[in-house]
Amino acid sequence: MSHFPSPDDIGRQVVRNGLIKSKDRKFERQILTELKTLRLCNTDNPDLNKQFTIEEVKVGLNQLKLGKSPDPDSIHYEFLVNLVKNVITWLTRFINTCFHNNRIPKMWRRASVIALLKRGKLHTSPKSYRPISLLCTTFKLKERLIPNQNNPVVQKFLLHEQGGFHSGRSTVNQTVCLTQNIEQASDDKNVCGAIFLDLSAAYHIVWHLGLHLKLLKLRACQPMVNFITELLYSRFFVPYTSDRRASRPFRTKNGVAQGYVLASSLYNIYTSDFPERSVKRYMYADDVALTVSAPHLRKRNLLYQTISLLLTLT
Repeated sequence: MSHFPSPDDIGRQVVRNGLIKSKDRKFERQILTELKTLRLCNTDNPDLNKQFTIEEVKVGLNQLKLGKSPDPDSIHYEFLVNLVKNVITWLTRFINTCFHNNRIPKMWRRASVIALLKRGKLHTSPKSYRPISLLCTTFKLKERLIPNQNNPVVQKFLLHEQGGFHSGRSTVNQTVCLTQNIEQASDDKNVCGAIFLDLSAAYHIVWHLGLHLKLLKLRACQPMVNFITELLYSRFFVPYTSDRRASRPFRTKNGVAQGYVLASSLYNIYTSDFPERSVKRYMYADDVALTVSAPHLRKRNLLYQTISLLLTLT
C-alpha cells in the first residue's frame, strides 16, 4: 500500500531544495567585501527612502485578494479592507516604524506551507509536491507597499528578455518572439536550434547574500534594501498536508518562497545578470528558452557553451 509523505518529509525536502551544494568560500569573501564597500559609499535616494503614506496603504489594501486563507495570524483580508480611518493611520505608523527600525514582528517571519501535488507526479515522493507559503495578511500588505513604491526604479534594470512579472510583458510576448525567430530562420534557409530549460527549485536556491549585493547595485537606497533582506532572513515555516497534519517548524537559509508578494520581483532582480552570449534568450520567470540560427549545425555549440556557463553559476 502506497503512503503519502508526512509533513516532516515535506519540510525536510523544502530545506534540501534551498541548500547550495558547493560553496566557494573565496568567492563568498569577495561578495562580503563588496557588500561592505557598497554600504560605506552608498548614498540614499530620498525618493526611495521616504515614509509610506496613508494613501499608499489604502492602495495596498485595495490590492489585497479577498477570500484567501488568513494563516498564520488569523486576520482575514476582509477585516483589513474594512478598517476605519483611525486604524489605517495607526497601521501606517506601525509599518513605518518597522521600516525605520529595520525590525519586523516575529509572527511575520512565520509561514504555513501547504504541499500541493504537481500534475503527473508520484504522490509518494516528497519531491513531487510544490510548497505554497501562506503568510500573515498584514505582512503581505507590507510587501505590497514595497513594489508599489519601487517598481518604477527597478523595472528599467531588469532583462529585456524577461517576460515574467515584468511590466508590459507576458507569456504572449515571449511566445510570439520565439515563433518569429524560428520562422525567420526558416525564411533565411537557416537551421534554428533551441534548448528549453525549466530550472528546478529556482526560487528556493536564491542566495540571500548575492541578492543583497544585487539589490544594492540596482538601487541607491540602503535602508530599503536592508529592510527587504530583513523580510527574508531568519524565516521559519510549518508544513501542512492536505489532511491538515502539521510538522515541527523548519528554518530556511536561502530562497524566496512562492507565496511572497515580492518573490517574483526579487527572483527577476537575482537573475538580472543572466550571462550574455551569441544566442537569443526568451525568459518567463524560471523558464528559459535559448535559440541560435545558422546555415549549419556547428553554431549549436554556442547553446552548449551557454548551458555549461549557467551550470558554473549555479
